[in-house]
Amino acid sequence: MHCYDKAFDLAPDDFMTLYYRSQTQRKIGKTHAALADSKEAQRIAQRSRPVNNYSINLEICDALYELNQFENAKAELHNNTRLFSSNKSKSFEDRLIVVDENIKDACGNGLSPFILENEKLFNQMSEVLNIERNVDKCPLWQILKEQEKCDVLSIPEIEDKLLSPREIARRRRAFDICNQVYMDRSWTDVLFLKNLRTNPNILMEQCKKSNQFVGTLTVKQYEVVRQFLKMIHARSPMYFMRYKKSANKALLDKYREAVLNRVQYQTRRNMNSVLRIVKRLRAEQNLEKLSKYVEEVMGDYVR
Repeated sequence: MHCYDKAFDLAPDDFMTLYYRSQTQRKIGKTHAALADSKEAQRIAQRSRPVNNYSINLEICDALYELNQFENAKAELHNNTRLFSSNKSKSFEDRLIVVDENIKDACGNGLSPFILENEKLFNQMSEVLNIERNVDKCPLWQILKEQEKCDVLSIPEIEDKLLSPREIARRRRAFDICNQVYMDRSWTDVLFLKNLRTNPNILMEQCKKSNQFVGTLTVKQYEVVRQFLKMIHARSPMYFMRYKKSANKALLDKYREAVLNRVQYQTRRNMNSVLRIVKRLRAEQNLEKLSKYVEEVMGDYVR
């Protein structure tokens, strides 16, 4: 990227530099920047020679598609099928078939059961998005005062969300299933990369120079993987994959509930066992062992 930046600084009218930089940015997940480069390359190309450039127009369509803007990509592809002919038009027509199939998968028969099943969740997310969209520009003390909260604290306390063991198990299972569906055998690599971001064996405080570099590198690479996963999910959503694979929806829901109930039951048994040990240690008045055990349980098991 540094070489492309320097090359464009030396030749600002060279639209092919922006075209190649756009391709590179798409390969590393920076699709918004790739679309901006391709549109700028199109503008420079039309200014220098008023002829439609096939490669740049195709790059714009690919960038819109990878941004999951299927409607805009479809409109752009239709426009280019009229601008070009012969083999050049065939490239846009092939991509148009793919976009139509993706829209069909996302808005097909699998969407209705998913909406009916998660209607309450949609309402909750709509409220959250509305709150985030309507940002109050008043000073913090005034906002807290209107909410009848303490307006003296300069740093408001952030409340931790306590999740039940069933919800924790559901999220962990959903994360694993999503990666298994889209990444196949490489899903363990995604899990490894996710855990690597907070691994103390990698991010050692003693290594002053490499600690920050390695931490930033692992976070960026995980974000790239997540970006590509979002692209795959938008083209073939999880609800469509479930609808396509499960002929009997009632049986699928039964198996899923059974797994979550087993996790909930096992958690209850574990906590009863912990309470019995705590009661025994209290009866023995072994305070040192009791404090160590409670610290271990609260730190390692209860989250």
